[in-house]
Amino acid sequence: MIQNFDRKDAFLTVKQAASVLNLSVPTIKNYIYSGKLKSVKTPGGHHRIRMSDLSASVGINLQEFVLNKPVLEVISGLINVIERREAFNQGHAESVARSSLDVAEELQFSDSQKKDLQLAALLHDIGKVNIEERILNKSTSLTGEEFSTIKKHPEMGEGIVQSIAPLKRLSLIIRQHHERFDGEGYPDSLPGRDIQKEARIIAVAEAFDVMTQQKPYRKAIPQEAAFAELKRGANTQFDPEIVEIFLKLQKKRSG
Repeated sequence: MIQNFDRKDAFLTVKQAASVLNLSVPTIKNYIYSGKLKSVKTPGGHHRIRMSDLSASVGINLQEFVLNKPVLEVISGLINVIERREAFNQGHAESVARSSLDVAEELQFSDSQKKDLQLAALLHDIGKVNIEERILNKSTSLTGEEFSTIKKHPEMGEGIVQSIAPLKRLSLIIRQHHERFDGEGYPDSLPGRDIQKEARIIAVAEAFDVMTQQKPYRKAIPQEAAFAELKRGANTQFDPEIVEIFLKLQKKRSG
């Protein structure tokens, strides 16, 4: 992990940059050595590449790449970067996106709103690319300092998507997905309907998926127990309207 860099912009390894652009590692290295792509060297001599530099400098500009290829193909590359680093979170982004879209259907979101919600849900944890793997995969409880580091990922994620023009509109949703309905969340302590509705949806969908997933420091909890936790958090952690819709849909899905 690189220290003392601007934490609002993701730093990728050469391999991660290659994955995002669906290029080979030698191709990315050639871009670096030819001066087409800026990189920063770690004390150990390894190249690290800012996402914004990747966007601005690679032969095919990343903004054009996003516009000229299916957006979800690019998103998939970014998700793969996260999920390779966070071993116990496989499939999390897709699960959160799927559940969020179900709620959006019930709320009669427009097609463009649903598209933005899907992309934001898929990318809600992109800021974790800047957090050390030892913290992401820790098998015991986090220290206060480690939890403070984890809490920075919404702001980091906002910075990353702001560096990619076609995704910039998602930045507030990603920044706000850990805000709480009672104003006790982070990073801005926003209350209730000051939080983007899409972020309020993602907050519920993410909490349910996290509770029902096995973690290195605890077992997955049963679905019914997760339902009870969401009910308990309505009006405090979560928007009560969204909790009601989410629970109705999940119970219908589970039969």
